[in-house]
Amino acid sequence: MDTIKSISITTFFIVLLASNLGIFIEGLLEIFPPSTGYSFTGNATKKTTDLDIGTLAIAADKMNVFYIGVENPITVAASGLDNKNLSLSADGAIIKPTEAGQYSIVCSKPGRVDLTVTNKSTGNSKTVSFRVKRIPDPIVRMGRKIDGLMGSGEFKAQPGLTANLDNFDMDLKCTIQSYTLYYVCKRCDAVEMQGSGGRFTGQISTAIRQAKPGDQYAFTNVKVRCPGDVVSRRINGLSFKIR
Repeated sequence: MDTIKSISITTFFIVLLASNLGIFIEGLLEIFPPSTGYSFTGNATKKTTDLDIGTLAIAADKMNVFYIGVENPITVAASGLDNKNLSLSADGAIIKPTEAGQYSIVCSKPGRVDLTVTNKSTGNSKTVSFRVKRIPDPIVRMGRKIDGLMGSGEFKAQPGLTANLDNFDMDLKCTIQSYTLYYVCKRCDAVEMQGSGGRFTGQISTAIRQAKPGDQYAFTNVKVRCPGDVVSRRINGLSFKIR
């Protein structure tokens, strides 16, 4: 990107607003707690249709980072300047306009993405960077549990395994791809079975319905795929003893 130009005597400010309310002004980073109120002040003494009017804000609407393979919503605004006079470009991401001043950013790899806002009238621009991460590992559960004792009736009633993205603000789903089940009935040798998908079917379903007190079940090598994943990822296993 070309070197950013100062316009007249007015200092150009960028405010990067994310969910943690971090504010970046000309290289100075101040962190405000989520409960703290704030307002855009900046150097906004001129009400002109140019980028020298003072404050440009790019707000990540969900989180303060972008995630691979999903639509990350953002809002772009410049005080004193209509959104129609702004253009948005990205280095390393796809931009999907949604509404006036609102966009979805789709990234394909971790690292960083640079968003550049340009005044169409003057060609002046500013660039803001966001971190890009893959979706965190989900936690696989059977019902509400990952291990421990479970009554035979409760165990038999479970329809399958689920992959849960705990404490994650986006409404996303990860899917179970495959796993290995080791079933050890009381006074029996272990039986190994291969399962696929989250719902119990075939011999896996039969083994679940046979649960009796003292039996043990271990789900290992559990693999899931989340949005943006090129290959499956291996996550936590589960183990249960029937009581």
